[in-house]
Amino acid sequence: MKKAFLILAVILSLTGCCLSQVSTQYVYVDSTCTAILPDYTGIVIVHDNCEVANLTQLPSPGQSIITTTVVEIVAVDVAGNESSVMFDVVLLDTIPPTIQLNPEWTGYSDEEVGDMYKTFETWVQAKGVEFNETFPFEEYPKVDSMKIFVNTISIPRHPGAEWW
Repeated sequence: MKKAFLILAVILSLTGCCLSQVSTQYVYVDSTCTAILPDYTGIVIVHDNCEVANLTQLPSPGQSIITTTVVEIVAVDVAGNESSVMFDVVLLDTIPPTIQLNPEWTGYSDEEVGDMYKTFETWVQAKGVEFNETFPFEEYPKVDSMKIFVNTISIPRHPGAEWW
């Protein structure tokens, strides 16, 4: 097995033949999540014993793509012999989503805020002890000179009191 590999390596090095491969290429998407396919014919070198008549890229440069696309570069010589190489073009989306306040939202009224607190108080009265027993108070090691405490709900002393 080692002899066969050595002989193959010697033959390849003496003939100047190499196993060519174009690595995966990347293009950035625009604000519509599409990208324009660049011209990749400049990243390959074509040799032939005669004259190369045509070098083409499929899909052609300038086309809009919306997903990972396989690109093929085809070289044809004057005798009609052809050779090609294929590679993936992967889209990169680096544009983060935007978040903004809905302009139609006017905020919560005092009554809605009070209702939310009353609902929370009712839940604490009904489930607070169970929650604290299920998830006991735990102190974690210091992180950045702070102690982190979790899983503790204070139960109001006066049920129904307007402590909010």
